[in-house]
Amino acid sequence: MENIWMAQLEGLGSYSIEVLGTSKTDATSRLRREYNNNWKASKGGGKSFNEIMEYNGGFVQELTLGKVYMDGFRE
Repeated sequence: MENIWMAQLEGLGSYSIEVLGTSKTDATSRLRREYNNNWKASKGGGKSFNEIMEYNGGFVQELTLGKVYMDGFRE
């Protein structure tokens, strides 16, 4: 089966941001770029990407295409 990676950051006001990528590095860097460019000042309280990921419980997870997941792709 084919795998993809999902990076998610919740708790940005009433928003969350998610991105899919082809590797853990790809997904993380895309989420980091989005947060730094569009969310850090307005919804992130100026926290760095690493700080906000830890503070808000953000995560990066490998997903298998075709597999059934429940509760927001958590296992």
